[in-house]
Amino acid sequence: YCRTYDIECLITGWDIWLDAAQYIIPMVKRLNIPLIAHITVNSSPLSPLIMRFIEHCDYIICPSRFVYNEITSAGFVGDIYHIPHFVDTSIFKPLPQDEIDEMKKRLKVEEKEFIGVNCMRNRTPFQKNFAALFHAWKILLTNIPFFSKSAILLCLTDPEEQGSLRL
Repeated sequence: YCRTYDIECLITGWDIWLDAAQYIIPMVKRLNIPLIAHITVNSSPLSPLIMRFIEHCDYIICPSRFVYNEITSAGFVGDIYHIPHFVDTSIFKPLPQDEIDEMKKRLKVEEKEFIGVNCMRNRTPFQKNFAALFHAWKILLTNIPFFSKSAILLCLTDPEEQGSLRL
C-alpha cells in the first residue's frame, strides 16, 4: 500500500512489536518515509522488543502518562506526544451531584430503550478491562432503574480469539 498509494508517512495503530509488525522498520527505511508509532506499554522497565522498535520511530504517540514516562525515561530522543485513548480528564470532569440528580429525573421520564456498544478485540482481557466495563454497566443499571429493564450492553468481539475472555 505504501508504494502503490505513494504514502508519505506511516502511522501505526497497533502493537508494533508483535511478530506480524516486524516488516515495518525495514519497509519505512527502504521507502524513506517517517514512522509515527502508537505505543502501548504494559511493564516497567520497557521490553527490549519495544526498545528495538522505538529507536527507529520518528514520532511516538502515548495513550497514557505511564507510557509517556516509561518511553522518555528509556531515553527516546524523537518527538513524543501524549494522546489519551479515552477522555482527557483535565478537560472532562464528573458532573456536580445536582446535575446528576437532574439527569436521573429527566431519564426516568423519557424511559427509552438504550443499547450500549463495546467494540474491541477480545485479546488480553486485562488490558481491555472488561471487568471495569461490566462493573460500570452494573452501576448504570443500579442507579437508573428503568435501564435494568430496557438497556442492553452489546459486546462486539470475537469469543474464539486466542487468549480471549469467554463472554
